[in-house]
Amino acid sequence: MKYKNDFKVVGYFFAGKEQNKFDRIRYDLLTHINFAFAIPKRDGTLLPLENPEAALRLVKEAHENNCTAGLSVGGWSWQEEMLEQIFVEATDTDAKIDLFVDSVMDMVNEYGFDGVDLDWEYPRAGEPSQERYEKLMLSLSRRSKADGKILTSAVISGVTPGNVPQPEASACTDTVINCVDWLNVMAYDGGDGLAHSSYEFAVNCGTYWR
Repeated sequence: MKYKNDFKVVGYFFAGKEQNKFDRIRYDLLTHINFAFAIPKRDGTLLPLENPEAALRLVKEAHENNCTAGLSVGGWSWQEEMLEQIFVEATDTDAKIDLFVDSVMDMVNEYGFDGVDLDWEYPRAGEPSQERYEKLMLSLSRRSKADGKILTSAVISGVTPGNVPQPEASACTDTVINCVDWLNVMAYDGGDGLAHSSYEFAVNCGTYWR
């Protein structure tokens, strides 16, 4: 174990070919690394990975360095198209959710990932997407447990730069929280310059989600 008390240090590896800088990965500091991203389609399936060779290499190197490798699904946008609406359409029926889960877990198992990180930016509190997100996470949780995989979810910061709670954070319900092994809090976008990802903002975000 690299850290005491099961402390986790999670990194994200962007799949874009120009940014595949494997020599920059500090496996000595990381406990987990997520391959970003698998991209959802409106029909509930996934696009093929943009750089499958990098995914295979990342899993191999992570395991060789006592690091867990996850597949991050989603992100903010893909080829200048916002993914929020694609997630909404990909989960607008129970049948699509089942297909989505099958597609995700098939890719996780195909590449040998240790788990999945769901990165829906963002389900909206009080809107249908909140219910669909919850149903998706419940289904992913059941399948992940059955396959012996980790399940995490990237979530909104939770507070504004002024430390005011964000209403959208409540879309991540207690049910969702109970589905995951842990949450990956996006403690950034707190402002311009040094305020973008300040230590104070990270502490405030962590305090909210605690």
